[in-house]
Amino acid sequence: MLLMAFIVFQIVLDAVLVTLALVALRRGRAALASAREPAAAQPEFLLLAEDLLGVLEPVLTAIESGRLTPAAAPAASPVTEGAGATPPEDRHRRAFELLRAGVSQQEVGQRERLLPGEVRLMTNLVAAETRAATLARAR
Repeated sequence: MLLMAFIVFQIVLDAVLVTLALVALRRGRAALASAREPAAAQPEFLLLAEDLLGVLEPVLTAIESGRLTPAAAPAASPVTEGAGATPPEDRHRRAFELLRAGVSQQEVGQRERLLPGEVRLMTNLVAAETRAATLARAR
């Protein structure tokens, strides 16, 4: 009788063990399948890495050969440079003044011929200045 109870108990434990193994195997496959999918930012990261490598390759080659030569000037951006373009410092100063005066981001970008990223950065800086000034006055 005791042997029969032990055998039944062993069969039940084996069934539980097999069930747990199957569940773990399925979860593992699901985790592997989700891990195989690229993250949303992965293509952007790869493009950034390629661009960075393209920019750094001449510098690394010069360092390896023992001579450092100045890198070629970057190509002129048609949006920010061209005939009669003002220096970037002046455009940025005027853009800061316009943003502090409350002019919209799009209008500042068009007036000063700035890229959207530049205008966003300047807007964030102006907002931080405003918050800092508000906090300083509150003290």
